Amino acid sequence: RIYPYGVANQEGMMNLTTGNNPGGSSFHEDRLAKKFRKSIHVNVVRIDDVARQEGWLLDDNNHNDNHTNIHHQSIPIHLMKIDVEGYENFVVKGGLALIQSKRISNIIVENSILEEAGVVDLLYEFYQSGYKVHALLSVNGDDLKKNADEVNREISMIPSSSKRNSTVVHYDGSTSPYIHYLYTRTLNMWW
Repeated sequence: RIYPYGVANQEGMMNLTTGNNPGGSSFHEDRLAKKFRKSIHVNVVRIDDVARQEGWLLDDNNHNDNHTNIHHQSIPIHLMKIDVEGYENFVVKGGLALIQSKRISNIIVENSILEEAGVVDLLYEFYQSGYKVHALLSVNGDDLKKNADEVNREISMIPSSSKRNSTVVHYDGSTSPYIHYLYTRTLNMWW
């Protein structure tokens, strides 16, 4: 089934900037060269709202005695792929209940976030939701041969957002080489 809208952390309309490469379209206008930019209005929704509507995620108004909801709840979600050109945190915030439900077997995120704090927030949300990195892959899907156990060890030491906000923590190449690696390049993370 195809859903004809974008995803974000709230419902509404947004401008999607497109260019010569449709795969590089982004809600961040500055990601594309000015001479190629075109903007279109796109209806956006939260993944959690779609999941509730489809019965993949129960809310307070749904009950387990409803046969349809029981059926949908038992259907596994094998893969979630997030490739949104720097908009990853907004998509994850809009789908956090589904992610935290642990119904998704595999999540592949192409991380295109360009700043340390945003990448650290993304890593923290997935790790705190019970996911661990299986592999780091190039944008072409090639294994980058990084030690997943070491990546997860560093991610496990990220303090909660309230502690990160009160104390500036920097993840440089000497103290946190894997986190540093993750926020200095575009790559796929398989959770």
